[in-house]
Amino acid sequence: MTAKRMPRILIVGAGGIGGLTFDLVVPALEKVGQKCSITIMDGDTVEASNLGHQRFSSSDVGSFKTTALVQKYELFNNVYCVSDTENLRVKEQLQDFDYIIIG
Repeated sequence: MTAKRMPRILIVGAGGIGGLTFDLVVPALEKVGQKCSITIMDGDTVEASNLGHQRFSSSDVGSFKTTALVQKYELFNNVYCVSDTENLRVKEQLQDFDYIIIG
């Protein structure tokens, strides 16, 4: 019998929609014990103007959005979160993922 490979999920975009999606999906998967890897991809950094409508705090200003989001979930046991600070430019960046969410 072969072991199942851990599913790999990619969320493209860490702003309003992508960041919210990440913040909803990661805790939900952790709660049900689903072992998986979630990568969030975005090359943008947090700016003060983002604070009113995106899920960041003033201490995140200047950090990559993906890094700020991933740091919140470092202690989770089932969901492995990965920060990718590149922007999506070529289809080859998508090839290693089972599920892709565009935010």
